[in-house]
Amino acid sequence: MPEHTQADYELFAKKNSIQLSEIRPLSLEERIQRLEAEMSRTDVPYPIPPDKRAPYIAAARAGLPFRTGNLGTESVALGDYECQQHYENYTFEEHLSWACLVAQQKKTKEKFACQEYQNGEKLFEISGGVIPDFYLLNARIYQQTAWQLATVNEIIPAELFFTCHSKRFFPVTTFMRPLGTDYLEEPDIGHDVAGHVATFTISAVANVMKYHGETRNIIYAERDQQIEAVQGDVEAIRLIKTTADELLKYAGRICKAIGARPPEGFNYELFLDENGQKISKTKGNGITIDEWLRYASPESLSLYMFQSPRKAKRLYFDVIPKAVD
Repeated sequence: MPEHTQADYELFAKKNSIQLSEIRPLSLEERIQRLEAEMSRTDVPYPIPPDKRAPYIAAARAGLPFRTGNLGTESVALGDYECQQHYENYTFEEHLSWACLVAQQKKTKEKFACQEYQNGEKLFEISGGVIPDFYLLNARIYQQTAWQLATVNEIIPAELFFTCHSKRFFPVTTFMRPLGTDYLEEPDIGHDVAGHVATFTISAVANVMKYHGETRNIIYAERDQQIEAVQGDVEAIRLIKTTADELLKYAGRICKAIGARPPEGFNYELFLDENGQKISKTKGNGITIDEWLRYASPESLSLYMFQSPRKAKRLYFDVIPKAVD
């Protein structure tokens, strides 16, 4: 049963400037018509061959749930992490939750996101009022950069994640966060699709992600050889694994190969409150960027951000005057 009443829906819609009448997913027949038209296009970087097109459309028309894209020559085995999108099973409330999330992100994206990203949202129709159908979305992604979607049921191990990238597959979940939920620790379709998929219109980004996966494969193959060579030495194995897991190692290997200087390391999204606890939206500790800018200039925030880039930062109200001074 839905968690909210019609009156609740109207309040959520009003808060996010949404018309409830716009929350109308297309029927299966309407989606098939759009899929057929899209897949027949030849004015794209990667046209879909007829021998791939026909069985793909047939599966969609039969109502089979989308699992993993099969338009290219690569495949990926997800094992127990494999999932599927049953599009017809999404409720009105889940579609509304998607529409609210997209509406909330719109102003920020229009202000800060690069034009290529915004173009990707329009091309893939991610910013609409309903959850995207993966059959259509996967086809559009493939046409732009030859990447495809691979549905997963939860956060997957790093090794599988990078294997997906090396084969041009982007792992995506299929569940939508409950209506009214601002933040989830685990990724949902709102995070994976509304947040990341638009980048797959940008060939440079898509290529870097693929090379990232391939580089990881090379590093881990070397790691496994080194582990075998130390013949069970526990401390040596620990050091080998630690070295292989350092993200900076990926960049260092790439730079070394092209004769460039590796980048300096930078801690990402690690902020603490005044008690040294990690900031969390659900806990409400620390302060937000918007709260900072209410009291001080963007320049003071930049100064704060670029000081001691390799250390976790305490982000609470009393820090602002120090950055301003």
